[in-house]
Amino acid sequence: MADGAGDKWSTPQELAATRAEVWLPGLGRLSPGYDVVPITDDVREFLRMDGIMLPPPPPGHVLKERDPRYESPEGAEGGLSLDEFPDSPGAESGADADASSEASSLKPPPPLAEFQVAISGVFEAHGPMLLPRLSWVTPWDGAWMNGEEAQCGSVGEVLTVLKASDAVTEAMGTEVDAPPPGGVLGPPNASLVLLDFDDVFARPERCFRAFVRGGHLLALSQLRATRFLPEAKALREVAVGAAESLIDAVSGRGIDIGAADAVFLNTFMVDFAVTPKGRPRLLDLHPLAPDSDLLLLEPSDLDDAQARCLAEDAATAEAAAGPDVPAFVPEVRLVESDKEATPELARRLELMPLPAELAVLMSQAAGASGGAAAAASGAQAGGAADSLEGAIRMAAAAAKAEK
Repeated sequence: MADGAGDKWSTPQELAATRAEVWLPGLGRLSPGYDVVPITDDVREFLRMDGIMLPPPPPGHVLKERDPRYESPEGAEGGLSLDEFPDSPGAESGADADASSEASSLKPPPPLAEFQVAISGVFEAHGPMLLPRLSWVTPWDGAWMNGEEAQCGSVGEVLTVLKASDAVTEAMGTEVDAPPPGGVLGPPNASLVLLDFDDVFARPERCFRAFVRGGHLLALSQLRATRFLPEAKALREVAVGAAESLIDAVSGRGIDIGAADAVFLNTFMVDFAVTPKGRPRLLDLHPLAPDSDLLLLEPSDLDDAQARCLAEDAATAEAAAGPDVPAFVPEVRLVESDKEATPELARRLELMPLPAELAVLMSQAAGASGGAAAAASGAQAGGAADSLEGAIRMAAAAAKAEK
């Protein structure tokens, strides 16, 4: 791994290199299997729309049982009838009627026939499970609509997870005046990347996120931060070794971003699984930014770990001819009991400003005054100054200034 303090957050060049369309081909055989589906204007419109109404399946498309739009045979259990969707007709009363009336007033989604057919083709080539991703966004915050899982087994699940993700909605509104340094062209919302999600990733106790600064592995967190996974405790030491091996491989491989020199990553986050043989399997790669999801960690945890790591590096260098200095050991943060487990939706509400629409609904349900909802709406409007989008904009401005 690289030496030195490195940057606290990913550099503009690392932002460019951790864009999914760039790092997946850039890392070659290290990368999981994947395919790319273009995001057209009608898809962008759909992802910006209010509500979570899905378009009907394309003509002749057979829905999988996992698809939220799947209608089970009459009399059979399971499945979700299309008649149960908010835009379907039906006699209702009371609160249900009010909710249905409000939903029916929403603009119906565009059909997205070509987009759905393209996603279906990726399932046929890579299935049965895929993880959707935009340039810098993996929609884990939309998992609450999909059994708290972001991986998908049907076209309808992909649409649902994308639609339920605030991060995706924000990405659809991100405008970059100039490409990040290195000349990576196109807006950051131009395509959907679908990653292979094979059996090892379906074992949540084997999945971790590693946090790297200046080439140093500082800490790990279990990737499914909402669950108590007792089997993960036995994998702590193995996970650290697997992470170090993977980080060496990722950091040692230059990623072509279209500039004169390739980018070697030093500050980033990487999601991976530990195979039964103790080897790492790369799932996803992210920049490390002020608003990154640190899962079970806090920014201060990374700061403290980095300080200890660098202090021990310095002590080791000074005592090269003297007694051994204990090596820095990255912490592996886990949910230690059922009591510590937090459902994904509740966790997201803690991490993010409360969406105005949800604040209104919660206030109405609790019989609260309109002032509480207005306050929540105002809190949302304030936003966060330090964000990944802000970092992207800064990178774009820097690139523009260099021209």
